[in-house]
Amino acid sequence: VHTISIIPTGMGAAGYTMPLPEKDEMFNSRNQMLEHIVVDLGGRVAEELIFQDVTTGASQDIKQATQLARAMVTQYGMSKKFGLIGLQTIESQYLEGRAVMNCSDVTAAEVDSEVMRILKECYDEALTLLRENRAVLDKIAAHLIEKETITGKEFMKIYRREKGIPEPEEKPEDGRGQNPAGMQNPVGAQSSAVVQNPVGAQNPAGAQNPVGAQNPHVGADPYSGQNAGAPGPG
Repeated sequence: VHTISIIPTGMGAAGYTMPLPEKDEMFNSRNQMLEHIVVDLGGRVAEELIFQDVTTGASQDIKQATQLARAMVTQYGMSKKFGLIGLQTIESQYLEGRAVMNCSDVTAAEVDSEVMRILKECYDEALTLLRENRAVLDKIAAHLIEKETITGKEFMKIYRREKGIPEPEEKPEDGRGQNPAGMQNPVGAQSSAVVQNPVGAQNPAGAQNPVGAQNPHVGADPYSGQNAGAPGPG
């Protein structure tokens, strides 16, 4: 989870939960897709659990969960009942993306039954999870009412505190505040390779050269060895 908010988005949603993948992935497994459905149904389950009533707020979540469950059955071969057969194709994928069933009406009715079975199982799992973590749910809801938006780190901190789980040690970010040799060198600190030599201070050779003093090597005549600014003998 990256962000949780109860600020209305203006698109019929009274808030949102923004997930963040732990790593880049090109494909989703069957278990991952079932977990997504459980998350999608969490809002409707919470309504029934806390208020013993339902609202229209979960309409988009139900739509997403249904589409995902149907794709598992008809496109991805993730149903034990139908196996690897492709029962649906997407026409004009880059335009309207209309789905077309490639089966009889009887088979289409059986697909609907399989989709409903998947949704029912995911709903029951979401209900079990929220019942077992009701105290955490109430704490997070109270925190959201106060803050309106929380980060995933805040969410996990509340969860661990309520479940009695110790906070993990934070790992230092690589390459920040350290030089390649592993020695700390914060921004603005002087490097050990740079020797400070302010104006008027003694130079590395030990001879003081204050401002305005003439350097004996500056202006010397390369042929006579005399200073160009000093009168010659005689």
